[in-house]
Amino acid sequence: MKKLIIGLIIVVSIFLIYLTTTNKKTYYLSLGDSIAVGINAYGEKSYGYANQVRDYLKEKKDLETYVPDFAKEGYRTTDLINDIKNNREIMIDDKPKTLQNALIKTDITTVSIGLNDLLYYLTIDYDHPYNKVNEIMGDMKVLLELLKEYSKEQIIVLGYYNPLPNHQNKEEIEDIIIYANQKLKILCNDYNVGYVDLYYLFEDNDYLVNPNNIHPSNEGYRAIADKIIALIK
Repeated sequence: MKKLIIGLIIVVSIFLIYLTTTNKKTYYLSLGDSIAVGINAYGEKSYGYANQVRDYLKEKKDLETYVPDFAKEGYRTTDLINDIKNNREIMIDDKPKTLQNALIKTDITTVSIGLNDLLYYLTIDYDHPYNKVNEIMGDMKVLLELLKEYSKEQIIVLGYYNPLPNHQNKEEIEDIIIYANQKLKILCNDYNVGYVDLYYLFEDNDYLVNPNNIHPSNEGYRAIADKIIALIK
């Protein structure tokens, strides 16, 4: 009788473990700037990489929640840092949702941030650009520490492509972008965060179809999404 009871307990325990693991679906949080929002080469909100990652999870029947609303056009690294520290609140379906709570719940977080910081130093404040990159990476270090404080699951950070491929100082700008990516990749490794290299993905300039706009084409967003999905897999 005792063996029977023990056997039943084991069977029930295995069944409960099965239920709790197989029914868990993915909470996906997208953070960052206009690239995260999905602004296309003509300044319009489009089918961005975050939407495509969402749909990939949907097709797998693995999506519980998708939260893109904390991403915002024009955001710089310090903006996202302040959002986390101040626990920014948004309304979703008439219900309040805070960023810290979203980070605690999320299973996958993608982050596109820092390109606006680089653009400012490359086009407006061009003195000592490598020192400026180091300052940006100091902010990125603070950001990664905050993200890891609240989220214990998968975080994926996007690197930087050259947003000014036709600039008169193209070669120097590319050297600066490569330097920033090297620094960012080291930081991501230090904090055990996924890193997506966009510089070489965009190197041939096929995804920047509008010379008056820094944002990718729809095909560019598809290429970014493919890289993210490969990391998720």
